[in-house]
Amino acid sequence: MCLECDDDNACTQDLYNWVTQECLHEPVNCDDGLNCTTDCCDIVTGCGHYPSAQPCNVQDFNDTYGCPGSNATVKGKVCNQGSCEKRFNWSFREIGGLTQLTFTSPASGTILLPGHQCGEVSLNVSIDQNANGGDFSSLELKGVSTPDEERPPECQLWRGTVAGDPVPCTETAQVRVIRPEITTPNGDPTTSAGANVTNERTYDSGASPAVTVPCAASSVPDPDKLRWTIDNVGAMQATWNPSVPGDPHSGKGLNPTATFTGMPPNYSDFGPKTITLAVDGLSGCQDTQVVEIYYSGTATNHPAGDPAHPNWFYYYQQNEGGSAYTYGCRNGTSWSTSGDPASVHICDNAYTGGEYITTTVTGGQLQATGWSGTNRYYAHFLGVLAHERQHANNQINTGPPEDRDSDRLANAFETGTSQTDPDNNCSAAGALVCPPFFDREVYAGGPVEQAGIAAANTSQDWADPGSNHR
Repeated sequence: MCLECDDDNACTQDLYNWVTQECLHEPVNCDDGLNCTTDCCDIVTGCGHYPSAQPCNVQDFNDTYGCPGSNATVKGKVCNQGSCEKRFNWSFREIGGLTQLTFTSPASGTILLPGHQCGEVSLNVSIDQNANGGDFSSLELKGVSTPDEERPPECQLWRGTVAGDPVPCTETAQVRVIRPEITTPNGDPTTSAGANVTNERTYDSGASPAVTVPCAASSVPDPDKLRWTIDNVGAMQATWNPSVPGDPHSGKGLNPTATFTGMPPNYSDFGPKTITLAVDGLSGCQDTQVVEIYYSGTATNHPAGDPAHPNWFYYYQQNEGGSAYTYGCRNGTSWSTSGDPASVHICDNAYTGGEYITTTVTGGQLQATGWSGTNRYYAHFLGVLAHERQHANNQINTGPPEDRDSDRLANAFETGTSQTDPDNNCSAAGALVCPPFFDREVYAGGPVEQAGIAAANTSQDWADPGSNHR
């Protein structure tokens, strides 16, 4: 007996059992031993081997930080978990959040990965200018191997299962908004309303002078990313605590303190210094605040000159640019001598304050009318200096005939400059009593001193107390 056992199915092996005299149809084994392929069988064409989907995962897709109005880069890795080379599709999408992101680079693409290897993919985003610190948007990174090649729908695995779609791998991360904001120092030190102890900082009066600038920032998601700097005081850099490892001149964290040690040599080294708060690794993400640095006016810890002279005299004299006068007092006030040699001695009253004589000119004659309000600091210093220089440099001691009224002002000086009467040494006393307010004193303590005060540029007075300290 001979039976025809062919079932017209290329996916079976047709056999005849001589013992039972029955046909057997055993499935053919289409396994090619490669996990890079999906093995299947078509009933007409037989075994087929098609590129298989490979499993994947996403790694290193972490939270990213950015600033309002700036750009940020989101990075992640798509990894091929299979052993064979395979192309993967990848894509980013926003799945929710509190701030608006604009994608500024392609949000999808493909990547060819060898077996058991990863490839980095990235997305550039622009953060809305109006985003608030602490806002975030959640992003999803998705990877999936590209679909298998086209195959007949009746092509089945020899075990009888149909090849399924590739399974995607996904992870989520957040783009978090950092808005660095300096909370200390605060205010505008150039105005009386805005100046305060946080933005006006003064060197101590010790032998090793130092000034500290405590700082603080509003809370941010990752405080260790905050970086602080401050302008130099002269050539001196601040040291920060805490500081960036390896860089003592850069602060870090929410509450660092900057310290300058040692007084600078020049008056212009003091004044406004800009504190900058930035975020490590993020460009265009910063806040600034101005603080003013002062010296103690009455201390004696300036770096050069006579150590007995107070700081105000050392720096005021440097600012004024003169040297033909010294620090010294007679009866608690500034004084001078005329003649040869002439000398000028400036005392503390030039700093602490006083009044000049107010005057008027009537009929070509200088007349005292009373006293001004109190003047202080650098402007008053220049007024007193002009007053004493007038006594020292423009007075004579000869008497008549060069000085007919013996008021130490030459006749020609009185008629041509001081507008006083060369024949009456009390001609300018006016509302004041003469003596002691002879013409020489009214002129020196009136229009001369007033002109010195008016000419003062107090913008570089960094004494505390002083013209700029509020």
